[in-house]
Amino acid sequence: MGGAVSASSLGGFDAVGGDFDASGFERALGAWCEPYALRCSKPFLAKWYNEKRSGLGGSTQIIEGPESAICFALYSVPGFLEVVADHYRRRRPAADSAESETSTFVDSTTDEILEKLRASVAPALDAVVVNIEGAEA
Repeated sequence: MGGAVSASSLGGFDAVGGDFDASGFERALGAWCEPYALRCSKPFLAKWYNEKRSGLGGSTQIIEGPESAICFALYSVPGFLEVVADHYRRRRPAADSAESETSTFVDSTTDEILEKLRASVAPALDAVVVNIEGAEA
């Protein structure tokens, strides 16, 4: 707690003994997200999020899992479009492919980032990493 947190330190967090450092993880996750022009929210409980979503009427975008699960939301900030453009240049989809559509390509970029995040988090955390914006409603 306190001190420097590097983007590579996500794997150092675990839930052994139920002693999870949510604030420390938030700092590490924020550092991990920075190169992708993403930010992370303060920690919140799945129960709180699901109650807020259900209050919107008919929302299907809920967090599946224990009500006591600690959650973080990631959101894009200025500079994310450049991350998407870099992804597009690397992938070079054919002009007539479904992947060349803008909405699909933004989701493809996000999904690639989330896959890297999934690989960076310690397996002991049993983290669920999902693109809710890109999820089917």
